[in-house]
Amino acid sequence: RVFVAAGELIGPEVAHNLMQLIAEGGEEVEEEDTEQLRRNAVEIFAALFGKSRLPDSLAQTIAWVLGEYSYVATDTLDLKAITAELCNMISTRTFKDPTTKG
Repeated sequence: RVFVAAGELIGPEVAHNLMQLIAEGGEEVEEEDTEQLRRNAVEIFAALFGKSRLPDSLAQTIAWVLGEYSYVATDTLDLKAITAELCNMISTRTFKDPTTKG
């Protein structure tokens, strides 16, 4: 919610830390819990495609998480639709940070 509401105020280190947590899980956390964290992140980020405004840091995080972990939610999400939404997000939105569009 903070990312959506005030993403411009969130520095790249916060986004990086979130991505690292999703990738590695927490200390002394079971792999099953890490997989559930990844699944939740994928489902939450996929639901944000409908938002009219996505800050750069959030768009970058969405792209990375969905690119890395969409496979964990194939029972509820269509990977082709996710890919199309990612392409649409990058081609139709305006971003301030040039690295967002690659």
